[in-house]
Amino acid sequence: MSEFTAKKLKEARVRAGLSQDEAANLMNVAKRAISEMEVGKRSISADEQRLTAKYSSFLKLLKKLSDREVEDVY
Repeated sequence: MSEFTAKKLKEARVRAGLSQDEAANLMNVAKRAISEMEVGKRSISADEQRLTAKYSSFLKLLKKLSDREVEDVY
């Protein structure tokens, strides 16, 4: 996995406020797998890539919503 991808994966997890354990549970992988992905020692499977892409899209939506005033959302 590229260093860029590994950094982006960690960045997304940290922005979401998730520990490696929590991210591992969401992705249904071992914590060690998350750790290895984030330092570029392990590649991400196609299924994991799809999960990461969906999760990333959800986080972007949450960020947009959090940038708005509460009244704008309701």
